[in-house]
Amino acid sequence: MDALFPCLAHPDGRTVLTVGDASYTDRQLLAAARRHAEALARAGVRQGDRVGVWTQPHLGTVVALVGGALAGVVTVPLNPRLGERECSHIAADAAPRCCFAARPDEAPEGPLGRAVPRR
Repeated sequence: MDALFPCLAHPDGRTVLTVGDASYTDRQLLAAARRHAEALARAGVRQGDRVGVWTQPHLGTVVALVGGALAGVVTVPLNPRLGERECSHIAADAAPRCCFAARPDEAPEGPLGRAVPRR
């Protein structure tokens, strides 16, 4: 964790992430990422499993990426503009165990299943 996210190794309360008008301090990001990693574990996702993350312009996307790293999962980034053919290819090739979206209503439905909201 220290090498991948050095600013989270010793959080001091400074702002480390801004998306639009929303911001997180290092402490807020770390707490949210830990909650996400715990949610993955409760859902039965194990270290090394593949987890899709719809790459939306939202703090929740970064939380899912950092939380996935904490949980030791392999993140499969998913562009919300992908068509059904591309999603079918990803579903067959990467076979993510589940997919998360900060805004599930904006993630496409299809071969990758309905996106689960980030908690």
